[in-house]
Amino acid sequence: MISSEPVLAAAEKVAEDIIEAYRRPSITFKEWQQLWGPADPWHEFTKACRAERKSMLGRLRFLDNRYCEDWFSRGSLCGFLR
Repeated sequence: MISSEPVLAAAEKVAEDIIEAYRRPSITFKEWQQLWGPADPWHEFTKACRAERKSMLGRLRFLDNRYCEDWFSRGSLCGFLR
């Protein structure tokens, strides 16, 4: 898996939570929310993934703009795709 360190660390916490959930007695969703509160590993994983996605999209847009500028100067239609 290729991801940033924050995504991998958050994914490991989610995996640990899944394993631990099998060891715990059954609980309701409300009990689960009270158990984790703001330290919910699933929420942290989601935040880490969103931050990585935003970073990756920013790099792609930068590369796309450079690609289009190069092709636009040669008469490409990239300028119409923005």
